[in-house]
Amino acid sequence: MNGNDDDLALVRRALSGDEQAATDIYKLGPQLVNYLISKGAPRGSVSEDAVADFLGDCFGARERSPRASTNRILELYKGDGPLIAWLKKSCWNKYIDGVKGIKQMPLPEKEENDGGAEAQTAAISADPEVKERILAALEFAFSEVDPLQLIFLRLVYFEDVNQKEVAAVFNYDDTTVSRQVSEGIKTLRKKFNAFQKRYPDPFQIEWSDLLEICQSPPSFIYEN
Repeated sequence: MNGNDDDLALVRRALSGDEQAATDIYKLGPQLVNYLISKGAPRGSVSEDAVADFLGDCFGARERSPRASTNRILELYKGDGPLIAWLKKSCWNKYIDGVKGIKQMPLPEKEENDGGAEAQTAAISADPEVKERILAALEFAFSEVDPLQLIFLRLVYFEDVNQKEVAAVFNYDDTTVSRQVSEGIKTLRKKFNAFQKRYPDPFQIEWSDLLEICQSPPSFIYEN
């Protein structure tokens, strides 16, 4: 037996039709929403809908590709780690795949307008120059954060460690860790904005730029 046997048993019961077990898994939805947001997904209906779709796919709500081994992705969980960690990773991967699909969707050659107004087309690729400037601003911001706050930020947001666990390891109060994390985030925003103001010409940050950076995070995010 291992520490994840209970999780594996819960999954097997849910897949076999146990409504209570399935409900217990669906109750993890809010944690998945918070995780997507912490990784950079938009707040509100975008993240909530992504999690709802993911949980539906866990139980085979929609048919998957013929090449897929199963239409119930929850069957892929084998108890190799905590269920919640597996769900978070799988949900994020599914979200990223969905965004990639939107970005790569070909535009029609012609579109007919219903009301005569010109159709607006969203950018489907990130501007390399803007991405480079964002990365430079991020690297500067990370270098300006207090070292202890940076450790807490990495543990909480990159390693998905609960703030209470961080507090226990460092022998701090929960409120102290929470305050340090909040201050670290404020510093990141302040220094990021300050770096941008160095440029004489303003530039607009698009969601696609940030998303591409999240897909391939630069090494300075994880290193001192």
